[in-house]
Amino acid sequence: MASTPITELTNTNNNASLLEGEHWTAMRPALDETSAMPKGKRCIGIDECEHECKCRCLKATSDGIHRNRQSDSGSTYTVSSITSTTLGIKLALSSIASESEFGRNIPSLVAEFSFETNDRFHVKIYDPNNARWEVPASASPIPTPPSCPPVNPQYEYEYANIGEPFFFTIIRRSNSEVVFSTLGTKMQFAEQYLELSTILPTNYNIYGLGEHIRSFRVPPHTLLTLWNLDIATPSHVNLLVVYRGTSFGVSILLSSQLSDGSHPFYLDLRPSGDAHGVFLRNCNGMDVKIDTNLLTYKIIGGILDFYFMLGPEPEAVVQQYHEIIGRPHMPPYWSLGWHQGRYGFQNIKDVEGVTKRYSENQIPLEAVWSDIDHMDDYKNFTLEYNNYSAPEVQNFVEHLHRRGMRYVVILDPAIKIEHGYEPYDDGLKQGIYIKDKNGKIYVGRVWPGLSVYPDFLNPATFPYWQKQIAKFRTKLVDFDGLWLDMNEPSNFTNRICIDGIDDGDHPDSIHNPYEHVQDSSGNCPITNPPNGLPQDGDMLRESTPDPDRTEFTPDNPPYAINNAGCKAALSTKAVVMTAVHHGGILEYNCKNLYGHVQGMVTQKALENITGKRTFILSRSTWPGSGAYVAHWTGDNHATFDDMYYSIPGMLSFQLFGIPHVGSDVFGFDGECCSEWMEPYVWSSVAAIARKVLAIRYSILPYYYTLFYKAHRPISPGNAPAATVVRPLFFEFPTDPKTYDIDQQFLIGSGLLISPVLKQGATSVSAYFPAGKWYDWYSHEVVSSAGGETKELPTPRSHIQFLLSGSQLGKLARDVQIRGVASVTFISQYMLPNPVAAAASLISKGEVTVRFGKLTNLHGVPPIFKSFMAELLEFFVFQRRVLEYLIRYHPTVKHVVLQLLQFLYQLLFRVRFCGHCNSLEGGGSHCIP
Repeated sequence: MASTPITELTNTNNNASLLEGEHWTAMRPALDETSAMPKGKRCIGIDECEHECKCRCLKATSDGIHRNRQSDSGSTYTVSSITSTTLGIKLALSSIASESEFGRNIPSLVAEFSFETNDRFHVKIYDPNNARWEVPASASPIPTPPSCPPVNPQYEYEYANIGEPFFFTIIRRSNSEVVFSTLGTKMQFAEQYLELSTILPTNYNIYGLGEHIRSFRVPPHTLLTLWNLDIATPSHVNLLVVYRGTSFGVSILLSSQLSDGSHPFYLDLRPSGDAHGVFLRNCNGMDVKIDTNLLTYKIIGGILDFYFMLGPEPEAVVQQYHEIIGRPHMPPYWSLGWHQGRYGFQNIKDVEGVTKRYSENQIPLEAVWSDIDHMDDYKNFTLEYNNYSAPEVQNFVEHLHRRGMRYVVILDPAIKIEHGYEPYDDGLKQGIYIKDKNGKIYVGRVWPGLSVYPDFLNPATFPYWQKQIAKFRTKLVDFDGLWLDMNEPSNFTNRICIDGIDDGDHPDSIHNPYEHVQDSSGNCPITNPPNGLPQDGDMLRESTPDPDRTEFTPDNPPYAINNAGCKAALSTKAVVMTAVHHGGILEYNCKNLYGHVQGMVTQKALENITGKRTFILSRSTWPGSGAYVAHWTGDNHATFDDMYYSIPGMLSFQLFGIPHVGSDVFGFDGECCSEWMEPYVWSSVAAIARKVLAIRYSILPYYYTLFYKAHRPISPGNAPAATVVRPLFFEFPTDPKTYDIDQQFLIGSGLLISPVLKQGATSVSAYFPAGKWYDWYSHEVVSSAGGETKELPTPRSHIQFLLSGSQLGKLARDVQIRGVASVTFISQYMLPNPVAAAASLISKGEVTVRFGKLTNLHGVPPIFKSFMAELLEFFVFQRRVLEYLIRYHPTVKHVVLQLLQFLYQLLFRVRFCGHCNSLEGGGSHCIP
């Protein structure tokens, strides 16, 4: 619906400045859509009705940030015209300085401001004359603009007058708090360098901007690099420190990168308790520099495409962000249990032995994983015929499935160059590999040796990838989930090993694949030591200011982002930047999208193949990946420091829309044992594991409900829900003591975890926000008023696990128990009463996710269908735990019998088929 033109605004006090009480009033006649808007105003929204559109403007107030609207701006652009649009305004910008620090400024830009929803504002700055790289909608959703503006926006905005240096400021209407302001800062927009800054108040609290190994709250004087890179956690050094020396002293800038994923989103919490979020929809490499009072984006391509979410609650901010990038994927129930996987299993017998030892030690195990050990010569979609023969692996997986367990296999993106290897040959025929700049297939080197890379931006790659997965699953191993690794994508060499190959070429036509490499060993050199940082001096570089630069050089942009913490070349451990994807897209522009798009393609393929909700774990991510995959926070060394950093990592990915996240347990070496290691190795550790996992399994329904609430769309009747685990300030945003806490966390809103994170510690210092807090084990009050820190004794076998008194009613519903006084205890561990769970679900009519296929249920009300599917899923996936409890804790037997009796009363002759996960009409293949 087209907007009626905005009426002209005239200043009623020509001699007063805006900060002194300037007012703008509406006058007739109205301007045309293309007419110039009046100079300098603050706009808070547009009232739209059937025949009239009025711009509503407010008196400006001073907030201590934009003291001078004209003289102090460092912007290299001025406003040349202002026009109205359906949802806001459009500013034409002209460069006032053709030269910038890193290339010539683009002469003309457009800045569009759009009111999209009451709590979301959109600012897009781009070149109107020449198309530039933007994140494609096929890879990341673009919110559909409304037909008319929102009627009650939480925000207003200011912008520069015609002829003034360009700036914009976004203000929260409820308290006039500045959310984002570029006033007085420098904006640059060159071919390969974009810079934009916002002023920060003294009381900001910023979280996000990942993926990095650091504290949850981003400290000042931090440089964060967003560039997906195959790099492990530094051993015992988790923040790389860059020293910048002068003749008068040394300043320190903390620099952090563990960029398996890039997420240009941050949440800023102010002391008022109000929070807002900022998302830059740009996937190019960038540095984000945070100083005492300034946050600056330094980007090497693309456009400036910002979305602002006004919350105001932190949970609401995250939910509004997820509405842009995609709601989190709903995981299958089994994926929430305990899993076991490790690199280094020599054969399938080793894997069987691990599974057996879990059973012998009465430790629950939901899934077993295989790393690249199972592959033939590290080739995707293969089994090593001696140690992982197909018959042995098939027998093992069938055994797992009979016990209700699952099997997950690893899948790297690169395909080995080998004549007769079907996945390679098929890819050649389909033409789906990434090309080099000369149009030949690009060749890299990873685990299997010389390899090529499927181009997941190519629509033809999807049927190819689905065919390979389906054939591997049907003919070799009936796996249940996939683990996507090395998908930054990784390349073990920083140089081109061989010339590209034509689509019809095969490896045997390459006489000497290493002839272009000067290496006495005859091998393609790996120029990265184990920590992933380049040794070669030629792979390290500095930014090279060149104000007159116009040449586009993807391998050597004028600004050097702080790649790998040492300004390594962009092609370090990566596909070269000049490689070309479908449609002529350069690797330089889309590198950060590779793992994200692979996750999208893989999730769709596996869902088509299995007909079930999928479990896919991906190392490389970008905004929106959580709609398709889970994530783990990268390789680590299993130190106590790593265990601490796993908490900020987990909390950050709640913001990023990937709540299904965890750490790499035990890593490749480490000092933690009972905290990280395979739990059955020592009997004392096995006892701890049984105790702790009994608690975890008892709250799996709570986890499952939280995942569902994060997954479901926003509804006016539902409270904001976007996270599964949460920082304390999400529930207590006005308590400033919670802002820095990242050694404790909440599961949902009611369970507080305070783990021991120091070696040898026998107590933990725990902060209790306002309210009563109960001990999980004894149900005694630990803190009666809250707002206090206590030292709690914490022996090695104990985890401080506390319940919020204010959330007990809500927790009882979501965990599906009836409250502290009536829970069932099994050997001092809490287990939800399944009968009480059933009664709660039915009485409240609240179910989570439909599971399986419902058939032969004619005449059964829909609510019962949903309930039965949910309850049966709970029972089937928990049955191993129930069997264990019946055997070793006979007091629970009557609970199971009550559950079975209850199921019979509901299901009549209906049966559940464990083979096909569906409700059938009975039969010999169905369990009673």
